[in-house]
Amino acid sequence: MKRLLLPLIALFLGTSAWAQISAGGTPPSWHQATTIPTQEVTFPNQNVFALRADAEQVYETGGPYRVGVEVLKKLDSRTAGRWYRASNGARFWKLTIRAQDAQAIGVLFDQIFLPEGSELYVYNEDHSEKLGAFTSFNNSSEEWAIAPIRGATLTIEYYASADVKENPILDIRGISYVFRGYKKPENRAGFGDSGPCQVNMNCAEGNQWRNEQRSVVRILTKSGSFFGFCSGALVRTIDGSCPPYILSADHCAMNTSTSDFNQWVFYFNYEGPNCANPANEVGLTSESISGCDLVASSGVGDISAGSDFLLVELANGVPTSYQPFYSGWSRESTAAMNGVTIHHPSGDIKKISTYNQSLLAGSWPGTSTPNRHWQVYWTATTNGHGTTEGGSSGSPLFNEFGEIVGVLSGGSSGCTTTSSLDYYGKFSTAWSMDGTAANQRLSPWLDPDNTGIQTLPGTNPPCIPFSVEEWEGIEVSVYPNPTSRILYWETPQLTQRLEVIDAMGRVVLVFEPNELKGEINVATWAPGVYFLRMETSENLGTTRFIVP
Repeated sequence: MKRLLLPLIALFLGTSAWAQISAGGTPPSWHQATTIPTQEVTFPNQNVFALRADAEQVYETGGPYRVGVEVLKKLDSRTAGRWYRASNGARFWKLTIRAQDAQAIGVLFDQIFLPEGSELYVYNEDHSEKLGAFTSFNNSSEEWAIAPIRGATLTIEYYASADVKENPILDIRGISYVFRGYKKPENRAGFGDSGPCQVNMNCAEGNQWRNEQRSVVRILTKSGSFFGFCSGALVRTIDGSCPPYILSADHCAMNTSTSDFNQWVFYFNYEGPNCANPANEVGLTSESISGCDLVASSGVGDISAGSDFLLVELANGVPTSYQPFYSGWSRESTAAMNGVTIHHPSGDIKKISTYNQSLLAGSWPGTSTPNRHWQVYWTATTNGHGTTEGGSSGSPLFNEFGEIVGVLSGGSSGCTTTSSLDYYGKFSTAWSMDGTAANQRLSPWLDPDNTGIQTLPGTNPPCIPFSVEEWEGIEVSVYPNPTSRILYWETPQLTQRLEVIDAMGRVVLVFEPNELKGEINVATWAPGVYFLRMETSENLGTTRFIVP
């Protein structure tokens, strides 16, 4: 049964964490005819059975979905590892870390300094997975992390050409010892650790949600000594600045310190290339960013007293090569008729779950402030019966227009309980009802100019200010919605001017019908959300429609 946790009580302080964005490439030692020496350091053995048992107990009683633990051991490039100078003057430094029975190992740094022109890589024993090159772009005088690499053995390799004279600083504080969530594919029931009912994102169920899927990320969290999985999504701001904000759940950051946030890892596009499970993970985990700043949180001390939202800002902008999408949102209190959640159950590759009945306003069990959550029942689809699991926490709930209306707190759905419900903290509550301070509300960050806009469509970068206004005063009806052929519109007053505006704020159609009703042929239009704006002699009105 999924219960979820007490929200974060943490410092709302800025940090200067740095991104894990890498430059790509192959470790130079792989191309050397001579074997480059290394030193092997073995970390203390961990009681994996006890760690897993404790993690399950914590989760079942309302705690986070733990997958790893921090193991401290000070190492640095001055006193550990092996240095080697090649015949062409290039310098190598290598250190191999072994952690018995670990499914994966990540590296935690107190600080890192890479001279201009040097490179750093990490890779596992059989070279099936690697991360890097990390360069001077990644330099940080504060905590920094390299995401886990599958396997119980990991090698760190530094390379500098002969013309790089400065020495690096590689101050390692320990490792993230991952005890679940990284099984080898041949040891899994499906591709990953999620249940067999879950639907891969690139199945047909995701065809209408290709933009939104690019906003959803897997999050490897760090809270104190433990690591866990959650989900989240990039969100758009009205002013067009689009800072790299990730919306997730407050309980994902329980007991998280400022330095812990420096070591969170956000994985973009962690998904199979098609509907079938991939044979392996090669290339699936290469697009990640390490580190974030805490921006705002419900932070009320109890899920039942708030919406359980968390807003963080990534340490660096999202590279265009990641093809990010900034999801839109709705702060309206009206229940969505249908939609999806996109998530990483049990930290698995990206999945999609579908609902086709109206959301129900509900209350987290034992609540002191009622109706701050949406209750969701999932439906079976062609390729499964998607639900949620641990690791899905913080995932966005999308309405039929592709707008976020909630974030997952928890519930009891699963592959053996497909008819059970889940609870998503309402976006409308998170907007301004969880507290009066700026760091307890979404509104100061997503609508910094206080425009009062109720809904915002998502966008590809570069972001631009959103200018479509919502007016009350004239009712505009459109049908069918969605439509891929003819859209019929109707108003109670003669329409003097009609405009259609796309999600980027661009006017795509203007005419003067002087009618009460009419039709628009959208058969050749690009899929997406559009706004139909009508003007009469006295009023204005706007509504939305979808071209699938």
